[in-house]
Amino acid sequence: MINFDNNSLHLKEATAIILKRLSFDTNAEITVEKGDNPSASLKDGKGKITYVTDASYCRMLTLFTKEYSKGKDFEIIETINFDLCGPMLDFSRNGILKVEKVKEYIEYIAMMGLNRLVLYLEDMYEMKDYPYFGYMRGRYTVEELKAIDDYGAKFGIEVFPAIQTLGHMERYLHWDEGLEVKDTFNCLMAEEEKTYEFIENMIKTLAPCFRCRKIHVGMDEAHDFGLGKYLTQKGYRDRSELMLYHVNRVIEIGRKYGVELAMWSDMFFKLASKDGTYSDKDMDDNARNLIPRDIKLVYWSYNGETVESYDGMMASHLKMSPNISYAGGPASYFGFTCDTYNSNKLTQAGLDSAKKNGIKDIYATLWMDDGAECDFFLTLAAVELYAENMYGCENLMDKTVENFEYITKANYNVFMDMSQFHNIFDGRDYGPYWLRYNGKKILYQDILSGLCDEKLSENPLAKHYKHYAEKFNSYIDEKSLWNDYYVYLKALFEAMALKAEIGENIRGAYLEGNKEYLASLVNGKLDELICKMEVLKKLRLEMWYKNNKPFGGEVIDIRLSGVIARCTTAKMRLSQYLNGEVSAIEELEEARLPFSTYHSGRYSYIASVNIM
Repeated sequence: MINFDNNSLHLKEATAIILKRLSFDTNAEITVEKGDNPSASLKDGKGKITYVTDASYCRMLTLFTKEYSKGKDFEIIETINFDLCGPMLDFSRNGILKVEKVKEYIEYIAMMGLNRLVLYLEDMYEMKDYPYFGYMRGRYTVEELKAIDDYGAKFGIEVFPAIQTLGHMERYLHWDEGLEVKDTFNCLMAEEEKTYEFIENMIKTLAPCFRCRKIHVGMDEAHDFGLGKYLTQKGYRDRSELMLYHVNRVIEIGRKYGVELAMWSDMFFKLASKDGTYSDKDMDDNARNLIPRDIKLVYWSYNGETVESYDGMMASHLKMSPNISYAGGPASYFGFTCDTYNSNKLTQAGLDSAKKNGIKDIYATLWMDDGAECDFFLTLAAVELYAENMYGCENLMDKTVENFEYITKANYNVFMDMSQFHNIFDGRDYGPYWLRYNGKKILYQDILSGLCDEKLSENPLAKHYKHYAEKFNSYIDEKSLWNDYYVYLKALFEAMALKAEIGENIRGAYLEGNKEYLASLVNGKLDELICKMEVLKKLRLEMWYKNNKPFGGEVIDIRLSGVIARCTTAKMRLSQYLNGEVSAIEELEEARLPFSTYHSGRYSYIASVNIM
């Protein structure tokens, strides 16, 4: 029995939801009260939960049930290190969760004790008078956004939207409807009144949907704003001045609707630094004084491996404004699995720097670049580490594993081992971070003109993938709530093992005249790969339609079907060669160069170098 005082009665519904998800029932008498630190204890059969915020109550309730099940008295006392911390879900790269699945995700982060959920939307919400805004993309209705906000509020989680008001608008701007507000292929036209009418409609639409009076207005990576139609029609204007003009116009709109605005900080740094980079070197002191004080700057960085690699930018941001947030990012954006292994290392360094520099406002950005190939629920283990950093400073990884497994009922080792999709973690130097992610390249590269063949010939991965396919087979448990994921990961690694093996050998066999190996491809291996790819496609699409709105699922279907189609074509071409119908296969004649491009994580750069 849980005894709430008058100030805690509103937590009854959250309590019922959490206890149901945890399948927990007890006759213990538990007292709930507010206090200075979150704590949970049991002594002589009497329980007590003390909380600071509603979200901390959800965490303490969860930890109480975990410890209670051990049958011994206990006391847990934690300290809150961040005022706000939680994930940002990227719904703009195709994979937009069904509302009921957002609610399920909310329940998981509530039990972790996180108190923020940001919905990254770009054009993924309906907007009156703009029918092409989010058209055929699964955009949320106003009612759906309100339902998500209502659900988050039950657990003390503030929900608010992150949108774009300058760059990253290519999905809308490719429609004719967007021509009046278009500067470049992805940037809105600054200093254009119709643009500010458009942005006002965004804020007017979204502000009433959320209790939280915050909107993140983006404005990151707008590298060519002012250099497209603006330049043609109005001539060149100093881009720092144009940026400040635009930011101030958006701030005015925010004030009109009573919302606090936040924005990414990179464009200020890039425009103010001598070499145009997002770094703290050569920052112009005058530029610091130009940044509006009534907008929150969000520093994002996902790749530093040491505390010191973040400290300089943290300090530089604090010189620019006391109103600073930090956004780290679990690596959910390089293909079909989240890189929990590497994310944990980078997350810990970033959050340690944030604590050191007194930054209390934290985002865990779950980007889904290039088509949302990674399922959102595969990010939960990486998100758990943010929660443990929010509430503690000792034994963080041990607590992360223990609490994650209790909250989700999933096997933490699975969430760590799926990182092996990307590479082998043996200390080797992969060069720039975008080149270390090999899995997506191997999966999508063409059988005959494989762009990763040079890397695979030097660093074979087939045995690696086969080993982990066997590990995932050992994880399969029909009684587990997560068994569908385990089966899917096994299928992924099985397909990867065969795909890598062919990439490692096909060109060498061709050049050496090893027709026996080529015949093995025609007479069995390619058919086997087609079967494995069909299984993988089926499982991934089932997962997609279970969790997401359907829009965007066709992209996964097209991509994986494309791999299957190219296997069929490769079989035909190899047969023609072996039968003497053609004297050469030109794709295999071509020398293999290193696959070295910043865009090496994008399907369109992997599947072919030709126009897609």
